[in-house]
Amino acid sequence: MCRELRSAATPDLALDLVADRPVRCEALPRPGGHVRRGHRFRHDPPTRRTGVRVHEQAKFNDVLRKWFEYRHDKRGANQWEPPVEFSDNDPVNAADFFTKEERSKLYNASLEYKTPPAYDNQTPEERDRWKAHIAQMLEKPKEQVRPSDFKELRTSWKIPSLIGCTLDGALRPIEIERSQMSWLRLEKGEIHIPKHLAAKNRQNWEVTLRERTVQALRRWKKQRATKEKYDDSDAIWLNKKGNPYTSKNLNYLLDQLLDTAGIDDSNRKIVWYSFRKSTATYVQSESDDITTADVLRSTPENVKNYAGPTPEEKRDILENIDG
Repeated sequence: MCRELRSAATPDLALDLVADRPVRCEALPRPGGHVRRGHRFRHDPPTRRTGVRVHEQAKFNDVLRKWFEYRHDKRGANQWEPPVEFSDNDPVNAADFFTKEERSKLYNASLEYKTPPAYDNQTPEERDRWKAHIAQMLEKPKEQVRPSDFKELRTSWKIPSLIGCTLDGALRPIEIERSQMSWLRLEKGEIHIPKHLAAKNRQNWEVTLRERTVQALRRWKKQRATKEKYDDSDAIWLNKKGNPYTSKNLNYLLDQLLDTAGIDDSNRKIVWYSFRKSTATYVQSESDDITTADVLRSTPENVKNYAGPTPEEKRDILENIDG
């Protein structure tokens, strides 16, 4: 961070940096750690034609917010709120949303995801094909696939609990990546996201879950305790390589679920954020901006970036036009 940010961090300076006004910085790091003196820094204004610039400015916004929070906590400096709020629905994360029917199909698909038939209910030919498929899934030789592998895959609650939480809580990929077992408050039907791990670092958040999701998490919690790859991890969910899920992993999983559910994504931008936009749309249609903002862990001003009329609402309006 340049000298002005270190020694003279003020809301006015922040406004200059976030807005389209140049700021003189004595030293800015260059790639590789070198410093270029007398560099004139100018940050591009938000534009919806260049998603990269909006994305970079959103990151810069977050850095400034954290800097002022630090000065407020340590030195009693003035608090600062940026004049421009960035949402996850900016061009870099633009997404189409799922209808109610598609949400139901996706959850049902999570229950069936890569689920083999019972070992004893298959012909030798069917069992052989499933062994090859399971061997690929578990990354083990086909000869080492056992009936216990069939049973485990038939009863896993990892994906249903993950999809349930995402449908209920509109979870961002980064929140799934950072999620920890200590977040679970199943007796209250909630997930607690602490401020320092929240996507926007604004406050602690309580994510309300429906009973279906709570039960899926209880079952997954028991299964998780028996899996060796979780022994040294507090993550709620790990991918098959034993790492936390990332956007790339999650979007690959979503592609698999779309196929299982038979959902056509042609001419649509369907990504993990489609869950978030869908939840926002339907919560807003049943409540108000304040409630929707709480579910999204965002601000009421940002709700308009996520929510809009549902297909059902638009259809009702059209049906009523002519009486």
